[in-house]
Amino acid sequence: MSTMNLILMGLPGLAYLSGIADAGWTAIGLAIGTYLNWKIVAKRIRLYTHVAGNSITLPSFFSKCWTR
Repeated sequence: MSTMNLILMGLPGLAYLSGIADAGWTAIGLAIGTYLNWKIVAKRIRLYTHVAGNSITLPSFFSKCWTR
């Protein structure tokens, strides 16, 4: 499930079922996870993109990464 789907549909449903506090903690966790993804994962993928033939999309990145 993508983060956008979770925010638009899942978070209001969670708030309705279990209360606003659980939805608040979920939103905080999503924000922290997104930040860590940008700081750790995205940086490494961007650096390796130059090695993998300057890939633009993730499918082209993975195809160039594992076909060598």
